[in-house]
Amino acid sequence: MYYKGNKQRCEDYNAIVSYGQAYKDENTTKWTEITERGGDFYVLKHPDYEGTFLTEVENLPELPMYEM
Repeated sequence: MYYKGNKQRCEDYNAIVSYGQAYKDENTTKWTEITERGGDFYVLKHPDYEGTFLTEVENLPELPMYEM
């Protein structure tokens, strides 16, 4: 599952999860990478954190041909 939103909201969600899960060591500094597809932004959903103002989606959309 993923959350879809604008870049800032995805970054905020990633920061909240990263802080809450104490991802601060040298190997793991954040929950996940934010993915852009066709101008939309996606962040992996953490099972313990709700994404306020984000839309839940089952999968990432296919990568457009021009981005391959």
